[in-house]
Amino acid sequence: MSARNESFLIGLIGDGITESLTPPMHEREADQHGVRYLYRPVDLTVINRPGADVGELLRAGRDLGFNGFNITHPCKQIVLEHLDEVDPQAAAIGAVNTVLIRDGKFIGYNTDCSGFTDGFRAGLPGASLERVVQFGSGGAGSAVAEALLTAGVQRLDLIDVDVARAAQRATALAERYPAPSSKLSHPNRRPNS
Repeated sequence: MSARNESFLIGLIGDGITESLTPPMHEREADQHGVRYLYRPVDLTVINRPGADVGELLRAGRDLGFNGFNITHPCKQIVLEHLDEVDPQAAAIGAVNTVLIRDGKFIGYNTDCSGFTDGFRAGLPGASLERVVQFGSGGAGSAVAEALLTAGVQRLDLIDVDVARAAQRATALAERYPAPSSKLSHPNRRPNS
């Protein structure tokens, strides 16, 4: 851990996040550990910026002294092209929700997968892993799908309003989890009769 007199400036980049409970939650937890930690929302809606500006916002944050950012909708997948390094699991998931700034470089991670896994095990012990229907295959959905397949789900049906995105995610996951018993599908696909 770092020296107690060091402070950390963290941001949350996303759309419609001004009222998020995440910043005060993180600050309270840091206080409990004696860490000086400021967590500020960077709400794309408030500053009238599109998600495509996430790279520019990261660079501005780095120049202003931020230590890192959490990334949320709609930037979890867009941010990948602006990173210097990406953790292998985050690269496989195709989404990043945490960016650390070290030596001026942006390093991306995905903690959605481990967070979902821990919550799933604690909240639904003994749940059937035979078939799961998942709604959403975007940034967080990609991480959840990864966690479910890692946990041993035998059939995962991905439902998304963006059919192409669901199909793309199902294809990528099928390549990573080729077990004959694993079955991935996406909406608008009808079972063979």
